[in-house]
Amino acid sequence: MYPVYITSADMGIIGITSIEAKIFVVTPSSEYIRSRIMLAYNDVHIFVSP
Repeated sequence: MYPVYITSADMGIIGITSIEAKIFVVTPSSEYIRSRIMLAYNDVHIFVSP
């Protein structure tokens, strides 16, 4: 697993407006990342790259 930083644009796509994000995913698949981001967001596991 490695950290994936999402951009402001990504945040807009998934509906996240907070600037706290850092998720750990296995593959760079957009949909996978989106679902993981939502799960991580609920558990406050994310960090977002500006």
